[in-house]
Amino acid sequence: MDGHVLLLVLAAALLHATWNSIVKGGSNKLFESSMNALGGGLGALLILPFLPAPAPESWGLLALSCCFHLTYYICISQAYDKVDLSMGYTIMRGCAPMITALALLLLGNHSSLTGWGGVLLLCLGTLTLTLEHVHKGARAADILICLRTSLVIAGYTLADGYGARASGNGVSYTCWIFFLNIFPIHAYVLWRHGGTYISYLRQRAATGKRRSRPSATARQG
Repeated sequence: MDGHVLLLVLAAALLHATWNSIVKGGSNKLFESSMNALGGGLGALLILPFLPAPAPESWGLLALSCCFHLTYYICISQAYDKVDLSMGYTIMRGCAPMITALALLLLGNHSSLTGWGGVLLLCLGTLTLTLEHVHKGARAADILICLRTSLVIAGYTLADGYGARASGNGVSYTCWIFFLNIFPIHAYVLWRHGGTYISYLRQRAATGKRRSRPSATARQG
């Protein structure tokens, strides 16, 4: 793997762990997930005018990925309502690569023994971080919630992998995913929670403004 590719992967992992921490730390995990989708989608919207449209062959996979992501936001919110971040994140991310690899095998994509060994070591190494929780008597129901989320992660990983290749431009496909993901999760949240979500957004915005004032004052001083 090229050095710059490795750096991009590590940066993506850091950002992903950060937003999971934010979701876990929020008082309402579903609302935090929705806000994350909103922020990512609006950021992607700034880039989309400068990118070519994805090829029509990828549009169905775009729609499928949006369905998977909606399910993912709901599942991860429920998981973080039940389990600790150190347990939930490691199970979800430790199992998803193996599930994805097995799905690819069923779809006729064969990997080398080295590739399978790498996936196995990655998954086992990640899952060892959950041993403490298992020894402390982690509930089977909580583990199943995390495994369910792993299945959804594998689903959108496959959809996006095939979709990015079919689109003709992986960056454009990814930005469209970020942008389109705004709508299903917000339709769901507004349908289920309506004004409560709007109030939560206003509260978080007010908190951000209060926290930014000391920084602005310090710069002026």
